[in-house]
Amino acid sequence: MNKREYKGIIHSVQDRYNSLKLTFEQAERVYLFEQAKDPHKDEYFSFWEEMDFQMDTSRGILTKQQ
Repeated sequence: MNKREYKGIIHSVQDRYNSLKLTFEQAERVYLFEQAKDPHKDEYFSFWEEMDFQMDTSRGILTKQQ
């Protein structure tokens, strides 16, 4: 993927989460998080463990206002 395509992908993340008004850097982190989530991982998490992980990750990306 070239730089232009990458920027387009990040802008699409910003559009998808428009209500949060993500910065470019936050959208990058969301994109990387989404790419890292692999349903075929060797580890298995319960539903609640997965929700806890997503919440912790979100807290690390978003501001309190978001």
